[in-house]
Amino acid sequence: GLFNQVEFVFEIERSGSVSPRQEFVFQAISVDPYSVPVNGIISYFLEGMWVVMIIVLVVSEIGEMREFCQERPPTKTCIGAYCSGYWGGTAGLWNFIDWAQ
Repeated sequence: GLFNQVEFVFEIERSGSVSPRQEFVFQAISVDPYSVPVNGIISYFLEGMWVVMIIVLVVSEIGEMREFCQERPPTKTCIGAYCSGYWGGTAGLWNFIDWAQ
């Protein structure tokens, strides 16, 4: 089976008349993407790759967090160094983008 979505476009005139346009958007996605063996294997492989990439991202970001704690000045707490160094400045923007995935 398929989940379908059809989007029709209507134009509403200032006079109040409604006229359909000749364009429409059609989208479909399989209800069970794993039902076809070949597609299922490909989907499992791609999902496995995604999980591995997320794990690598989490491990590398935790390593960066630890660096900020280890390199902090004695006057700052670990949380203070982490917040100002990891989330501050240009690096903070890129770290936000990393975690927003």
